[in-house]
Amino acid sequence: MRKDPIEWLLRGLYSALLYLLLPVTVYHLVWRGFRVREYFNRWNERYASYTHACGRPRVWVHAVSVGEVNAAAPLVNA
Repeated sequence: MRKDPIEWLLRGLYSALLYLLLPVTVYHLVWRGFRVREYFNRWNERYASYTHACGRPRVWVHAVSVGEVNAAAPLVNA
């Protein structure tokens, strides 16, 4: 199956921008962390890296809207 040349070009541009902007993004995050010390303290929460386990297995529930939260509430409370 041949890919459309426009799709191939756009995918290449997107990938190039992603790789070029990644160091800028990392620099910005580190710079912000040094400027606001509390920012580093919450990195684990922000990037979902919880090392202090409560000793029980966890299930992650992702709900965006109020309706989804209300629909997921019985599952979470069970």
